[in-house]
Amino acid sequence: MKRLNVLHLEDNILDGELVSSSLADAGLTCDVLRVATETEFRGALKERKFNLIISDYSMPGFDGKSALNIARVDAPDTPFIFVSGTIGEEAAVESLLAGATDYVLKHKFARLIPAVQRALREADDRKERQLSEEALRVSEERYRQLFLSNPHPMWVYDFETMRFLAVNDAAVAKYGYSEDEFLRMTVAEIRPPDDVIRLVDRIANTPKSAENLSEWRHKTKDGRLLDVEIASNAIDFEGRPARLVLATDITEKKKIQTQLLRSQRMDTIGTLAGGIAHDLNNVLAPILMAVQVLKDRHKEETSQALLDTLEQSAKRGAGIVRQVLTFARGVDGQHVPLQPKHLLANMEKMVEQTFPKSVRLQNEIQKDLWLISGDPTQLDQVLLNLCVNARDAMPTGGIMKFKAENTLLDENYSRLNIDAKPGRYVVIEVSDTGHGIPRHIIDKIFEPFFTTKEVGSGTGLGLSTVMAIVKSHRGFVHVYSETEKGASFRIYLPALNSSDVSVPALSLSAGQSGNGELILVVDDEAAVRDIAQVTLQTYGYRAVIAKNGAEAVAVYAEHKDEIRAVLLDMMMPIMDGPATVHALTALNPAVRVIAASGLLETAQNAAVKTAAGSAIRAVLAKPYTAEKLLTTLHQVLTAV
Repeated sequence: MKRLNVLHLEDNILDGELVSSSLADAGLTCDVLRVATETEFRGALKERKFNLIISDYSMPGFDGKSALNIARVDAPDTPFIFVSGTIGEEAAVESLLAGATDYVLKHKFARLIPAVQRALREADDRKERQLSEEALRVSEERYRQLFLSNPHPMWVYDFETMRFLAVNDAAVAKYGYSEDEFLRMTVAEIRPPDDVIRLVDRIANTPKSAENLSEWRHKTKDGRLLDVEIASNAIDFEGRPARLVLATDITEKKKIQTQLLRSQRMDTIGTLAGGIAHDLNNVLAPILMAVQVLKDRHKEETSQALLDTLEQSAKRGAGIVRQVLTFARGVDGQHVPLQPKHLLANMEKMVEQTFPKSVRLQNEIQKDLWLISGDPTQLDQVLLNLCVNARDAMPTGGIMKFKAENTLLDENYSRLNIDAKPGRYVVIEVSDTGHGIPRHIIDKIFEPFFTTKEVGSGTGLGLSTVMAIVKSHRGFVHVYSETEKGASFRIYLPALNSSDVSVPALSLSAGQSGNGELILVVDDEAAVRDIAQVTLQTYGYRAVIAKNGAEAVAVYAEHKDEIRAVLLDMMMPIMDGPATVHALTALNPAVRVIAASGLLETAQNAAVKTAAGSAIRAVLAKPYTAEKLLTTLHQVLTAV
């Protein structure tokens, strides 16, 4: 048992010794300080803390009632027991009402120890309650501070009625409702209508004590939709079952995830498109070459008409393949310094001259637009595709708007868009007031062959080509649309810091017939080999063929002194183009190779660089016409 400090107010020494011995006999370890005057009593209370005060009721010059009043001020939590032979029942009751813990009459002195024990026990209980209440108060204050000052929106709502019971400042700032407005609402009122049924079902089937972590859409006062992650816990709030909610805004996080998934899907589609392009080009190449040979052999009008139709269809197919490859592989081009307002001015003339008069054109072009580096033909194609789509979205007419401005993108913006890098950009916007793009398809519009137009009205390659061209210019595209409110396409193109970027154009001379030169044709596709051989022989060349790299090396070794050039497919099984070039160079360092490839120029140039550089004299894109083949061959053979 702990040692007790006892203050005994008693002027009689014998009575003081009697109290001390009684406490000791009861097994209580006590330090008893006896005082007899008011001054001593006040001084003792100021100097020490006591576990118990025992006081006589009647003393000369100072009475127990006055001592009780002093003790209730200086030691309000200390038990106070009167021990007296003169206190009457009426005075005893008054003392209890004034704050005394108990009283013991001297003729019933045996009650002292039970009274002391009871008083000490009650004091301990009272202290424990006070500590619990203080801990609760501190806990509630800590909770209140965490709730009110939390940077994330928080609220408490009634589990039964779903009505808000409390909200913090962050919720008020984020959602736009005042605290009073919140407290008149239910949690269903910050949900879009489509989500309310699911919310009610979730609450009805969630145990009251269950913790919950889920994602929802919330609606702000001004109608904006937020993607939020909700952490919810059951609490007791003012005697009613409730839930404490913390909401984390993940709108931007979801946007980045969507962009990443879209980018991954586009990459996958691009890989698939690139994979089939080689085979498609091999199908179209012999058709185009054969048409030109057949035209020379069949001059009658009917045959010429049929061959013209065949040629146009094959060229159209080749064009579609090239658009797919543009999306899949990107595009290379002749990039020169450009003033964007000139591009828009040219497009404005085209729209005014060719589009229906019901389509009204507006523009908002910043005067001092920065220069960009780009291919004017390709960027014209981007603007034309966007304008045609805008026109088609307004079948009964509307407003098409061109807008262009300079902008600086910072690190924060680039973190929210995986295609953006910090720096200076020119933003070109084409918008319309048409039917808009439904939300459920907006992530698919840049995929090749995806179209909402009727069958026969579009290939679905326009926007995929736009995306590829913009990416090849190190830019990116942002789309915003609302159903029946139109669509806006914003093209971000990096601005130049200087205007000294220029790439000279390449000019080609017309093809000429051969004079019996021997040409080795190497291709794993029989149709391509055969039609190339026939074309060469038709126009004055001789030709030998090989179906793969290994066979080509053997044929070249046999006719090394006669073969003037090699037409070589760069993508073949067994031994591919680059490996074949190395082998041919070993046989003849002066060998002249024309590399044929179904990839676009960027990929072709990369393939050329990986091969033996000086051996490859030209790159021929599949599918190629007979004229293109003959022109390229003539240049290679006549080059010094």
